[in-house]
Amino acid sequence: GGEAVSWATAEFVAQEEMDRREGHWWSPDDSRLVVARVDESDVRMVPRAAIGADGTRVFEQRYPRAGTPNARVELFVFDPAAPAGRAPVKLDLGPDADIYVARVDWTPDAQSILVQRQSRDQKRLDLLRFDPATGAAVTLLTETSPTWVNLSDDLRILRDGRLLWTSERDGYRHLFLARDGALEQVTSGPWGIDRIVGVDQIRGKVFFLAGIETPIEKHLYAVDLPAAGMPAAAPRRLTEPGGWHDVSMDKTGTRALVTRSTPTQPPQTYLAAADGKRIAWIEENRIEGDHPYAPFLAGHIAPEFGTLAADDGTPLHYSHLRPTLSPGEKAPALVIVYGGPGVGPLAARRWGNAVSQWFVRRGWHVFSLDNRGTSGRGKAFEDPIHLKMGGVEVRDQKVGVDWLRARADVDADRVAVHGWSYGGYMALRLLAAHPGLFAAGASGAPVTDWSLYDTHYTERYLGNPAVDKGPYERSSVLGVAETIADPLLIIHGMADDNVVFENTTALVARMQRQGQLFEVMIYPGQTHGIAGAPDRIHLWRTIADFFDRRLGAPEAPRK
Repeated sequence: GGEAVSWATAEFVAQEEMDRREGHWWSPDDSRLVVARVDESDVRMVPRAAIGADGTRVFEQRYPRAGTPNARVELFVFDPAAPAGRAPVKLDLGPDADIYVARVDWTPDAQSILVQRQSRDQKRLDLLRFDPATGAAVTLLTETSPTWVNLSDDLRILRDGRLLWTSERDGYRHLFLARDGALEQVTSGPWGIDRIVGVDQIRGKVFFLAGIETPIEKHLYAVDLPAAGMPAAAPRRLTEPGGWHDVSMDKTGTRALVTRSTPTQPPQTYLAAADGKRIAWIEENRIEGDHPYAPFLAGHIAPEFGTLAADDGTPLHYSHLRPTLSPGEKAPALVIVYGGPGVGPLAARRWGNAVSQWFVRRGWHVFSLDNRGTSGRGKAFEDPIHLKMGGVEVRDQKVGVDWLRARADVDADRVAVHGWSYGGYMALRLLAAHPGLFAAGASGAPVTDWSLYDTHYTERYLGNPAVDKGPYERSSVLGVAETIADPLLIIHGMADDNVVFENTTALVARMQRQGQLFEVMIYPGQTHGIAGAPDRIHLWRTIADFFDRRLGAPEAPRK
């Protein structure tokens, strides 16, 4: 097949954006094997440079930038017991080769293969059932959206042949039972399932994570699968209120490992029964005795949570850490922003991070808000970024900043913004859209030109630039960079293999040509996340020093 062809491995975008890392799938009885053939012949070679402290490694990578050809993926069924010379069976994925193979599963009886096929524009997702002996397919169900269809790992195949499936067809991700293309909705309401974590087929129960009561919490719920012709029962919450939970269950749906945290309790893990009751602690993680956080517990600041109204009335959740101040005293504020799709909320009732505590102890307010375009609140909340990133997100963040600046205990002239990755992009878009709103901004690993990013992520939101460049031009930082007038610190790892360093060099060159002054901190050898204690400590000291110099932050002991 040549260097551009590989077998049994997942292509780049499948691993990076689709959460599919497998390229081969054994049948449950180990009698046959589905193998992916990946042909990257049409995927363009892109030069890369990983700049380290001891030298630069230059290499070429087949990278499908937005608007360019993807790898072509085909699926074949191999039968080790077949007579020598018999060709493997090719699965008929349809006449359009420019598609994504999102998921591949065998049915428990090893008689069928289920494939989730997504269109290039990601507005259609088909669930196909294949005959492994012939490669012929039948379409079991189809999901469509005028914006995009989100992928999930929620498909479950029950012993009686029915399928468990989650769909956002009513605006929120809910549970459905499917048989022969007919869908029966099991859950409903103005909330969405995060993911299915277990199924007890004997008792007819499905377990899933969601935030039914509030999106700033995540809990384990159970729901009974309805008998034929019977209405579905309401889900039951199995975990304690007031926290954030992650759960893994055994294959029988009878035992669970639950990890829980709150704003005042770091993550603790316990073994639970199917009714949610704790059987035993795995790690209680109480802050006492020689716990590493015990010396700092007395000064721990828990966030306050609330909502603000977007310009269309949509409630926007925020978290706010307030420093200890004297009556009438004002303090600077740091807005920490992400704002992009596909990542959980910043405003959440869970254990926070040390950096926020460090800033609030130094006398800063620390504020975060989850704008429209972020995930977990349904399609109507997520979809407004379609074909226009950096629009509604900026408007929503400004609602939060205006609220913060109006507080009597906030110095409105000393508000800073910081974000990383999509948050770095958001920091730049905020500075460009509202000069003077912030006293300074620090942008880490920002996307400045979306045409540099990969097909599956970027085209999902902005479409194909080979068809229409408009959304990319409207969403780019480069086209609005000339309006950035406030003090700016740009930070990037010089070996970033996700948001490539070219994003920062393009912005730096643009701002230099426009005569704009700014600061830059680069990290040789570091990729998208700055790793290692020395460099991470240096990173946050750099950000704090920049803000101190630009805002005149309050004096406080620094370690």
